[in-house]
Amino acid sequence: MGVALSGAVATSVRQAVTPPTMLGRMTATYRTISFGFVAVGAGGLVTTVIWVAATPLRHMREVPQAASSSVAAEGLTEPSSAA
Repeated sequence: MGVALSGAVATSVRQAVTPPTMLGRMTATYRTISFGFVAVGAGGLVTTVIWVAATPLRHMREVPQAASSSVAAEGLTEPSSAA
């Protein structure tokens, strides 16, 4: 609901401050830019799907164990900050 209301307010403000002779150009430019970013975002989502499909991630069925257990077994500790 907030997105719809803010869109209506933003459109009203743009129409109020734009001279009538420029209103068509302003609306076309605004829509071209905003719809252009939607296309870029969709392309990014497709790229992400392709990236995940190309990695071994999709074949994993279990979460690998953390390496911290081997560090504790060797008696190693985390480095402390120098005072």
